[in-house]
Amino acid sequence: MIFMFFIGVLGTALEVQRVEAADPIYIRADGSIEPSTANITSLDNVTYTFTDNNYESIIIKRDNIVVDGAGYTLQGTRSGDGIDLSYRSNVTIMNVIVKSFAYGIRFYYSTYIAISENNVTKNVGDGVILSYSSYISIYKNNITENGNDGIAFYSGSNGSIYENNFVANKVDGVWLQDCTFSSAYRNYIAENVQTGISLATFDNNNNDIYENNVTKNGVGISACGKVNNVSANLIMHNKQLGIQLVGRGGYVLRNNIMVNNSLNFGVYGSDLTDFYNDVDASNTVNGKPVYYWVDRDNDVVPSDAGTVILTHCTNITVENLTLENNLQGVLLAYSHNITITRNNITKNGHMTFGGGIRLFGSLNNHIYENNVTGNYFYGIELEQSSCNAIYWNNVTKNSAAYLANVPGIRLLFCNISNTISENTISENNWNGVSVDYSSNTSIWANNINTNNYAEGVVIDAALHTSIYRNNIRNNKCGVHVSNSYYSSIYGNNIIENYDYGIRIEYSRDNTFYHNNLVDNAHQASIIGYGYANSWNNSYPSGGNYWSDYKNRYPNAVELDGSGTWDTPYVIDTNNTDNCPLMSPTQPITRVFTATDALQVTTYSNSSISSFQFNSSSKQLSFNVTGSTGTTGFCDVTIPDNLLWGEFSLYLNGSPLVKDMDYTQTYNGTHYTFHINYTHSTHTIEITGTEAIPEFPSALTLLLFMITTLIAVVFYRRKRACTKSLANA
Repeated sequence: MIFMFFIGVLGTALEVQRVEAADPIYIRADGSIEPSTANITSLDNVTYTFTDNNYESIIIKRDNIVVDGAGYTLQGTRSGDGIDLSYRSNVTIMNVIVKSFAYGIRFYYSTYIAISENNVTKNVGDGVILSYSSYISIYKNNITENGNDGIAFYSGSNGSIYENNFVANKVDGVWLQDCTFSSAYRNYIAENVQTGISLATFDNNNNDIYENNVTKNGVGISACGKVNNVSANLIMHNKQLGIQLVGRGGYVLRNNIMVNNSLNFGVYGSDLTDFYNDVDASNTVNGKPVYYWVDRDNDVVPSDAGTVILTHCTNITVENLTLENNLQGVLLAYSHNITITRNNITKNGHMTFGGGIRLFGSLNNHIYENNVTGNYFYGIELEQSSCNAIYWNNVTKNSAAYLANVPGIRLLFCNISNTISENTISENNWNGVSVDYSSNTSIWANNINTNNYAEGVVIDAALHTSIYRNNIRNNKCGVHVSNSYYSSIYGNNIIENYDYGIRIEYSRDNTFYHNNLVDNAHQASIIGYGYANSWNNSYPSGGNYWSDYKNRYPNAVELDGSGTWDTPYVIDTNNTDNCPLMSPTQPITRVFTATDALQVTTYSNSSISSFQFNSSSKQLSFNVTGSTGTTGFCDVTIPDNLLWGEFSLYLNGSPLVKDMDYTQTYNGTHYTFHINYTHSTHTIEITGTEAIPEFPSALTLLLFMITTLIAVVFYRRKRACTKSLANA
């Protein structure tokens, strides 16, 4: 009830304070001023001069006049237009402070208008908005802190915007849409939230943007259109991009200096014509030339490149460059037979687009031995591109931590024979590799590990993908197959992924075999009842190795000396490995916890189970299993502060002979034992003469008593202090 009472009071207060807009001030067609009490005077019906501040909108109905504010203020109540001079010709507005209207100065269908030396500030919408007007001069104004654009010029021509200050407007400093033969030059454009200068033009518009100082905006200059000239601008410290070209092509860029922008330069596009721009090497990013080549063949990009964009090029080499702080480090648009090699590509891309290397509509390119790291979006992205090879690259720590579904390497709408092989793909803040809406992709022999928050390899809406011989370790999920069919996942090490080894969603007719699924939180998961996949190649070739097999099926035995177990490994009704392997298909590394702080590492071609460490008996033990009669080995690495001294090793309780059955080495911190044996199932024991002690129960009790005593003492002192303060 109290809450409702205060709401009612607040509503009443708001009603009391509501002020209706006063009638506007008119300068009539006959030259008269209405009302006559307005603080404006004219001696000749040509020049109208403020004599004091005014607080109503001014609507001009007369041509061929000058309105001189004489430094006074025209202030509104955040509604209406400050000055409206629509359908006018040959009108000048000067020396007025225009503030707190819906729009500061507004007009349409006007010609030969001059707006000069005004302060247009803190209006709700645009400072100056005009449309369908021509032969406009806007110069030497301060246009600041408006709620939308500083100036918005729509569908006009022959406008000149120069020597103005456009500062701290909430969207763009200057917005030009569908304007022709207009120019913006020698302006200071700073701290506008979205864009300093935005060109949105859709025909051959021939606008000129030159000699502007564009600093500390969101984007410096954003250009979408055709045949516009952008030259000799200083573009510094912008928070997102210095210059971005967005589609349609035809831009001419000369002598632009882009320095210390979050990203300096970049291009968006989806069609070949979008990338046809005339950008020469006089444009620089942090002092290095922009190499934007179009229709160029058989060449090498110079070693001083700051960014590289190749449009409809063939047989170009991009090598030994450092490319950073652009929307794309390297962009190929409809370019073929390009070699990109041994480059350091870092800190490119922003939160929605771009990255280290991007290919669009490009074929038969080779990307290898590059260091692609620390880019803010993708490391490497291919879209609508085929027959490309990505290999021997280091693709690490890409994608900002807060971005979702942004992998180290991504293929999107790619159909024919792309290969991702022998790369190190690690510590990316989302997936390692994503293949989306693509087919016939090969992903093999990569090290894909520690890709935070997500999967090592994801295929989504993909067909005929081959994923094989990869080491996929310590991701959220090793391999994630979603809405995908007819793919083969085989011969991979899928180890210690902290959610799932393999996760399948609504996918069927895929084949999984000869994978080593080891110590994943969940080895495999199926979402979508009735979706059947194959989990083994054939007998006796076998299915997959599952490290938890003996825990699930302790009574299983080898099937006819085949190296497979006689009991199937069941995932769900439609997904069963009928020939699970007894031991891994290749030696693998596993890590076992001995104490809270210390771990033991094994490298073996055997299945290892039942690992135990017993401090009191100074012994660790484990079982090794493999196909009967085959040769087995295990390397065991033990920290020297876990177990040390004189060692004795046993196989099934029988002592092993040093330098015959095993070897022992020490590197200063760890002991390593290399043990050989013939496979069946064995128990290996390693005993030292010294071991880390267990935490004694008597000591635990003593520490508990001391902690309790300290707590009681502090409590009593606190009560005594509180009592003394109360008595005082």
